[in-house]
Amino acid sequence: MGEQGAIRTIDRRTGLDRRRESFSGSVYGALRGRRRHARRRRDRIGYRVDVHDGPRLYLVVVAMLLCSLDALLTLRILQAGGVELNPFMAWLIEHDVQMFTSIKMALTGLCLVILVEYGNFRLLPGVPVPVAGLLPLVVGGYSVLVIYELFLVGLLPV
Repeated sequence: MGEQGAIRTIDRRTGLDRRRESFSGSVYGALRGRRRHARRRRDRIGYRVDVHDGPRLYLVVVAMLLCSLDALLTLRILQAGGVELNPFMAWLIEHDVQMFTSIKMALTGLCLVILVEYGNFRLLPGVPVPVAGLLPLVVGGYSVLVIYELFLVGLLPV
C-alpha cells in the first residue's frame, strides 16, 4: 500500500493526565458524581470515588453523634468540677462555649471527610488496610470515651 492508502494517526496527547485531582473535580463529583469504584484493575489501590457506600455513611453519622455527645458530657463534667486536659479546648471553653462546640464539631467533621474521601487509599505502603479502615477505630475510640464520661457524670453505675 502506498502512502495514500495508509491511515495516519496523529498523537494528540499533551502529556497531561486528565485524571489528575482538582478541587473543582471534587466539588463536581460531590454534587453530580457517578463513580462508585475504580474502572481499571491497576487503579484499585488509591482511587477516589464520587458515591460512597452505606456503611461508611453510617460510621460517619455515628462518629458525629458521639462527638456531639462527648462535647455535652465534657461541659457537664466541667460544671461538676472536672478539668479539660486538652489545652486548646480548655482555652476555647474559657472564652466561648459555642465556639468550643463549633470548632470541635468542625474539626471532627473535617477529619471524617478526609477519611471518607481517601478511604480507598492504602494506610501505609505494603499494608493491605485502606484508610477507611480507620473509621471503625474512630467510632470505637469515641464510644470508649463517651462510656468513660458517662461513668464520670454518674449516668452509668460503677
